[in-house]
Amino acid sequence: MSTCATCGTRYLADLCPKCLAGFAQDPGDPALDDPAPEPGETIAGCEVVGILGQGAMGVVYKVRDPKDGRFYALKVLAPDRAFDPWIRKRLAREGRALMALSHPNIVRVHSMGVDLVAAIQQQSKPWERLQIPRHGSDDRGEAFSILMEFVDGPSLRQLLAGGKLLAKSRRDFVNSLLQICDGLQFAHERGIIHRDIKPENILIDPAGTVKIADFGLAKILPPPPPPPASAAGGAPARRERALSTAQSDFLGTPRYMAPEQAANPRDVDARADLYSAGVVFQEMLGGPPIAAPLDRIVAKMLEPDRRRRYETAAAVRADLESV
Repeated sequence: MSTCATCGTRYLADLCPKCLAGFAQDPGDPALDDPAPEPGETIAGCEVVGILGQGAMGVVYKVRDPKDGRFYALKVLAPDRAFDPWIRKRLAREGRALMALSHPNIVRVHSMGVDLVAAIQQQSKPWERLQIPRHGSDDRGEAFSILMEFVDGPSLRQLLAGGKLLAKSRRDFVNSLLQICDGLQFAHERGIIHRDIKPENILIDPAGTVKIADFGLAKILPPPPPPPASAAGGAPARRERALSTAQSDFLGTPRYMAPEQAANPRDVDARADLYSAGVVFQEMLGGPPIAAPLDRIVAKMLEPDRRRRYETAAAVRADLESV
């Protein structure tokens, strides 16, 4: 376990995930004086092993479930965020989205809505002022945490920062790109647009399996409407509005956002994720000698006009396989 000299975060990887993600606080920030669970303490019945990362919404802990002895990643809302029912609904939406995405290249969610009273008590001094239900979710579809698969490996950002991608063989390098496409294609086919593809949200386990994580900003499209009712039947079912984040709230990471997403985060489809993936691919190719044959693919992914971009991740994959 290491402690970051810049922000004071405890972490398990080679580099501080909080600083890499741009969430580092000034060491003099009073928020750093708030108590936080230490290794060995308990959150929601799981033993805290350490902090994997911290972002705008909360903290991700590495925990061990004493019932099965396995390690998990537990995403917990920050105490100030727990006040906001819209934030709790968004976390529940992220959990539901990931539960519907059972794919080897997407981080798996095991459960959500666990009781986090103890966790919030440990993270927040003014607990008495927090009027939060005693359970992690309620009948309004809100949640305070999601329990996820623990990926025992670095993020792509950490690999890029450490220069470790350059050591990959051509086959392994292209295979990583293919896996990103496979995960995106699976999500897109199920009406889920990630909207925040970036190196911090791409994890790689020891076997080299790529895992797309953090669907907290996902746009979830409604299912196709049912066929029109016959004359003898009732009225057609009302089409539900797509679930998405509020336009005035978190929109994504500017460097990785497609032009149309920057202009209107609700007016996006799969091609916005492909643009973001193109920026990621471009960063991954910033040194390997295999960059030249992939330039054309990346250039098409980065077309400012989405009509000229790839339509699907499967199409990107097909061109990658030809390299």
